[in-house]
Amino acid sequence: MYTTHPELSDSQLLNSNKQTDFTGVADVVVAGAGILGLCYAVHLKNISPDLKIEVFEKSLAPIQKIGEPTLSPFSTFTTGTVLPYDYLLRLFSLKDGLQFYSFDQQGREVTAQDIGRLDISFQLDRRWSELFMAIWAQNVGINVYHGVAVDFEIPVGSSITTALGLDDLSI
Repeated sequence: MYTTHPELSDSQLLNSNKQTDFTGVADVVVAGAGILGLCYAVHLKNISPDLKIEVFEKSLAPIQKIGEPTLSPFSTFTTGTVLPYDYLLRLFSLKDGLQFYSFDQQGREVTAQDIGRLDISFQLDRRWSELFMAIWAQNVGINVYHGVAVDFEIPVGSSITTALGLDDLSI
């Protein structure tokens, strides 16, 4: 599409794949089209297909980010659910999980921290994984808007649950 319309920005290209224009009404609004926001939206759509779900991302397009905490949820969520394992191996490199090491104050002794289990995950380029998830979300009927900031206004004296109408929600 870029070669056909080089005048379009990244966000215009990404937003062109949405199902419908935003009407101001949605059952669920997700602020942030990062890996976890998109996994949440897709999971919610899978269990409640009739919900109208909108995802808003302030960045114009997926950007390079540093951080490891979303690798395991992405790998767990996508393996088998989204794509067969062998397809994911073609897209991303296999990663053997994380290990944490502690040094004593003098830097002489090193101890490894047992994190309980080893998560097999993939070495991700966050831009590619977020683009992949955004396209998948759009394909299952979720509108994903890039270049749109969200400001949740909570009235003074209210909690987030009151502002969202979730007073009766028990967690």
